Amino acid sequence: QIQNPEISNSNVYFNDIIANVNHQLNEKNHLSLFGYYSRDNYNLASDLNYNYYNYGSSLNWKHIYTNRLYSNISAIISNYHLEVVDNTLPQGGYSFKHNVRYYEFKEAFTYILNTRHELRFGLNSILYNIDPGSYAPINELSNYKFETFEKESALESAIYIGDRFEISNKLSLE
Repeated sequence: QIQNPEISNSNVYFNDIIANVNHQLNEKNHLSLFGYYSRDNYNLASDLNYNYYNYGSSLNWKHIYTNRLYSNISAIISNYHLEVVDNTLPQGGYSFKHNVRYYEFKEAFTYILNTRHELRFGLNSILYNIDPGSYAPINELSNYKFETFEKESALESAIYIGDRFEISNKLSLE
């Protein structure tokens, strides 16, 4: 409905899908699966296009060992992708792509000493895979040259322990 003829041929769409499934295997084991997908795209006067998507999922398992000890184990994956195509000026026409992947595993234990005192401990590890992207010309007139940036990875891991003590209904220490 925009009256400006330079941008009246623009279009946009957004979509998201979210799903969550929970299942009680038995009184001591519970599984949950979560998934998310998002894809967005917009074209500005057919000369500038932004296209990006993101998806993620997690699988969680809660296990009760005793009435005082339980654990939550999670596996998580996420991916973010971006692509930009600019053909506003033939000499400046380019395509740029970028991607980030994320993988996580965590195991968290809770030990209840009594109604006012609990210990939490566990481990966590995250792997990041980063593709900073690449530029490419989209036509023979473009001044851009094909260029790819070096991919990177990083591993972040931790082991932790925490102690929570409730002194009163209004005060606790952690």
